[in-house]
Amino acid sequence: MGHRTVADEERKGPPLLFTSLDSSAAGKPDFDPAQRLQGAWHLVRFFLTVSAIVIGTFMSSCGTFLAVIQFAHTPLGPSSRSAPGVIVAHKRSGSGTRGFPYVYAPVVRFTVDGRELEITSRLATNKPPPVGQPVRVRFAADAPARAVLVGWAEWGLPVEWMVVGSSLLAAGIVTWRRLTRATFGGPAAS
Repeated sequence: MGHRTVADEERKGPPLLFTSLDSSAAGKPDFDPAQRLQGAWHLVRFFLTVSAIVIGTFMSSCGTFLAVIQFAHTPLGPSSRSAPGVIVAHKRSGSGTRGFPYVYAPVVRFTVDGRELEITSRLATNKPPPVGQPVRVRFAADAPARAVLVGWAEWGLPVEWMVVGSSLLAAGIVTWRRLTRATFGGPAAS
């Protein structure tokens, strides 16, 4: 209780980051590769899990937003009609640079009451449906010029984003639960 040595005072400070610098760990190995790999793998899994949750949330939100917009512009009800059409061209937009490549919106020709009409899809992708592909359009009976594409040509992108985004989000949440269960106690789910 009386005398403190210099060695006792040195040990009272914060723990050393490198065990090889600690003179009290003279008999212990200073580098355990298995433990370091396990720690690195845990960090990689944590990063991938957080990335899956963030990207999945973003993609499913964007897909849902696009689907809601498409649904809001699709005429429904007793005064709406549909007609067959065909993709006759693609309207190109974008800058064509590496960061912003060209995207293409299908141009559809269809006939209503003997009149031939053309519309351009609001959704453009870098892989549009091929020219000549038959499609269906839906329009209000009193405004056929404001027709919209129905089917995969128009709904494909929102559905793909929702499905991929929801899958990533679900995988991220399941992995997050496993990581936190293994890290903070309780048996890890297998």
